[in-house]
Amino acid sequence: MGTQTTVAGPTHTHTVNPTVQTIINVPEYRNLTLIRSKDVNGIPATLPQGAIAFFNTTVPTNWAQYTYTNFLFVRAAVTANGTNASTAATHWHDVSYTLTAPSGVASPSGTTANAASAKTHAHTNGTAQTLNTSNNEPPYETLILGYLTVDGDALPTGLIGIFNATPGTNWTTISASGGAMYEKFIMGSATYGTTGGNTYHTHADNMTGMSSSWSTVNTTGRATTSGGVAQPSHRHTSVALNTPNTVSNYPLFADVILGYYFKPPANLKIAQFRIYQDNKMTLGTGTLKCNLTSAYGYNISNSECDNVTNGNLAVNTMHRAEFRLCNDQNGGSAATFTFFGHNLTTNKAYQIGTFYNDTGCYYTKNDGSGTTKTSYCKYEPNTGVVSIGGTGISIAAGSARADTDTSCTWLMYNFTTGNPSNQVQANSSANVTGVNLGTNPDVDNLGVTIKDYAASVIDVTVNCTAIGFGSLAPGTTNSSSSGADACFPLVVTIHEDTNLKTFISVNGSDLISGGNTITVRNVTYTNSSITNYKTELNATFTSGSDNVGQPFDDWIQIAIPAGGDTTRDIYWWLTAPSLQRKSTYAGTIYVKVSSTPG
Repeated sequence: MGTQTTVAGPTHTHTVNPTVQTIINVPEYRNLTLIRSKDVNGIPATLPQGAIAFFNTTVPTNWAQYTYTNFLFVRAAVTANGTNASTAATHWHDVSYTLTAPSGVASPSGTTANAASAKTHAHTNGTAQTLNTSNNEPPYETLILGYLTVDGDALPTGLIGIFNATPGTNWTTISASGGAMYEKFIMGSATYGTTGGNTYHTHADNMTGMSSSWSTVNTTGRATTSGGVAQPSHRHTSVALNTPNTVSNYPLFADVILGYYFKPPANLKIAQFRIYQDNKMTLGTGTLKCNLTSAYGYNISNSECDNVTNGNLAVNTMHRAEFRLCNDQNGGSAATFTFFGHNLTTNKAYQIGTFYNDTGCYYTKNDGSGTTKTSYCKYEPNTGVVSIGGTGISIAAGSARADTDTSCTWLMYNFTTGNPSNQVQANSSANVTGVNLGTNPDVDNLGVTIKDYAASVIDVTVNCTAIGFGSLAPGTTNSSSSGADACFPLVVTIHEDTNLKTFISVNGSDLISGGNTITVRNVTYTNSSITNYKTELNATFTSGSDNVGQPFDDWIQIAIPAGGDTTRDIYWWLTAPSLQRKSTYAGTIYVKVSSTPG
């Protein structure tokens, strides 16, 4: 008997040991640099030139489409414009393998020297193999990217911004559950709303029909042939293997919130009403006979003109009515309207006058420039209503009523007073209809007194002659409730013999001690004991400011006292600067009660 050698049998098998090529699973992208607003609420009032934003429709005026991200995913990076755009959105994996030591072994015996493959022989792949091609784009929806071509432009309606917290007022979240961008990546495009990509991609998990390399490991030991042995040089033509077939498409990412911006609606107000004795169509010229005003954010209230100061309207005389319309909405939409109506009488007892049709109706800019005749102007004698068409008039939103801004427009027309047998009071009303966004403003009663009028009286007292803040350390705040001159609150009493509507306003001076000063803005005040929002005192008469930037409601257009006195409270605080020199400081606070604002 020869030497026995353990060899592989003719039907032996091998375990396949595959190696799958690693592929970077990143879709085609372009880098952009993210910027964040430093505004207190995170929302800038304006944007810098070159800023890029997302849109779901055609980019607005002053914006141009940013085409470099078309068909590319948007990726945040320190440096902009980097891209892997030459990378295909699909990929595959090359697979190599080895066949390990076989099973199915013959135990040889006999004396014949028969060469055979040893039990420990192995094979490598003899045929190349590639996993099937798969698309590795994650779920996406296309947005239109635009860049700002001018500097300092306001946020346009339709802008889609990125947030790290829930957006505030005037923003709609579109990335929440059920939203258009929920759990989607952003791909740039010239059109909005194309969706694609998948959460996972797959490859064939069962690969068959491969051939191994030829075996080169053998033995010349003696082996029997009765049971058969593997030849010293052989290959396998039916190699099969299993590979992972489901793989995530998600590259590295960070969740953000996408918000869709819409401008606040217009807030159109009938802000001012004036009457001039004049026969021209030039804003603000002639003899002023009536001037009713309102604070920002308010219509003029039901009021009577001060004919004691300005004199009665002259009979049978040409006058000009002027109405100022203001869009009191910071960052809001521009206001347009269909008609403005002025009813020259509300009770038909007597109307202010008769519309002078020869001159027609006009509108002009806030500063009086650009006077233009309106396309529609009509007077209805039976109702006493002058109707002015709003075609071509657009009033921009504004944060104030400055004479030089575009947030106010004047409407004006001429009328002629009649010749009543007795002096009377003529009442009128005004309204706006068809405002595109927001509510239609109206004022029910605008009176022009044409009779003897009692002298104007404003009778006011206060409960304190001094306001003290006690002693306080640098960097701390005291109210005026402590110390020898405690006055918390200061009570303003408007006595019942006052016969005018009134406004309260305050101002003050710096607090001085020798060469040392505490500026007046370190003094703050409110109209109630609730201290979560205080207004700084300054050198200009103001009527306070609530937490939305409006004057205190109870400090403006205070009704004429009826059946008793009217009171208003003022609460005071002082903050000492952190490095203020120790001393006793004194200044002056002024409280004014008048028939006009400020």
